[in-house]
Amino acid sequence: MPSTQLGVSRPPLDVADLPQPEEVFKVRKLGPRQVVQFVIGPSLIALGISIGSGEWLLGPQAVGKFGFVGIGWVITVSALLQTFYNVEIARYVVATGEVPVVGWGRVPPGWKF
Repeated sequence: MPSTQLGVSRPPLDVADLPQPEEVFKVRKLGPRQVVQFVIGPSLIALGISIGSGEWLLGPQAVGKFGFVGIGWVITVSALLQTFYNVEIARYVVATGEVPVVGWGRVPPGWKF
């Protein structure tokens, strides 16, 4: 029977032991209509919010007006840092199951982490 290693200190877990998500959460399997409704729909809303915030419009306009050396590097660094931040926040939520504000509330005040 095939197995999967989870971490370094745990024994391998047999693949047959992993249940389907529908069995665990006691929900029915999503069809094509539900995938569009529950998966693609919220993604399009998030895309619309990000487009509406001006990042997709004002960034290229600023690079066109002032050049890459003038302000383009700031936009590039900002986009990279925002991507890194969003990925790490998503990983934190998946790992702990809590919103980041709750985790930040446990950090003592000051400059030291």
